[in-house]
Amino acid sequence: MKIGIFYGGNTIESDFSKVAAFELRKKISSIGEIFMFDLSNLKEWFANINQIDIAIPLVYGCPGQEGILQGLFDILSIPYLGSDLFTCSKIKDKETTKLYVKDIGIKTPNYVVLSQEDMIDERYMLLLKKIKYPVVIKPKCKGGLSLGIYYCNNTSELLSNIESTFKYDDTVLVEEYIDGKEIVACAYEDINGINVLPLIEIIKSGRILNYEEKKYGKKETIIPANISEDDRNCIDETTKEIFKKLHIKDYCYFDFIISNSNVYFIEAGCIPGLTSKSNFNLALDCSGNNIKTIIKKIIDRRTQNL
Repeated sequence: MKIGIFYGGNTIESDFSKVAAFELRKKISSIGEIFMFDLSNLKEWFANINQIDIAIPLVYGCPGQEGILQGLFDILSIPYLGSDLFTCSKIKDKETTKLYVKDIGIKTPNYVVLSQEDMIDERYMLLLKKIKYPVVIKPKCKGGLSLGIYYCNNTSELLSNIESTFKYDDTVLVEEYIDGKEIVACAYEDINGINVLPLIEIIKSGRILNYEEKKYGKKETIIPANISEDDRNCIDETTKEIFKKLHIKDYCYFDFIISNSNVYFIEAGCIPGLTSKSNFNLALDCSGNNIKTIIKKIIDRRTQNL
């Protein structure tokens, strides 16, 4: 088996992508011959891409998480791990994802979407009446590693921070802040179906997880999460429902908040972080599994269907 790991690019997460890619290479080197593809070197990239049997996209941000890279693999008839172009583009758009999960009866915080045009003609004042403070503002599709995300107690704080958020995306999601336990659910699919790994409780230093905590794995976690059995079962089943509803393939992660016995879906990611300190690997460690075993299971399942 010749496996291509694709990493890098020109995004704010390219360094994180590179670390994940080279850590993964070490862990799965016994599965097959590994080829490394840095998106910043396209000439070499296209010269060697036809040598591989299957691709593993580890490009965080565009063109990996939006599905552009996956679309290219489809054109070149190269099998790959993870979700396809359609699913990646849905998940990267936080509003679209929320609409899908609301359609199957899953709670998500109230929100509005603001564009730069809304700010110019002050339409934002009317839109903001639909939600209650405090809120969290975040890029609707782009961004990453908590960049461009702010907690705001009132409209004045929102207006002072929103221009920084617009640096990452021309459309912003303004979401009611839910005070509660932040839970991450990581899941993968093998021949036996969808498997939800031990849930992770995130202990934040502030209202939101910051850049340093995300990029460098400096966050505190409790694994498995210190929650009730009812909440655990609810998140496990909800994770499986969303996995199926969004037509996710192979693996994914989901962010939830538990507040007053209610479980709220926040957002999802179709390409999990795969550094040693990333949530997916932490959950695998807790389950007694490792990334090499899971990648091999996924490859075996995918290649059986080719």
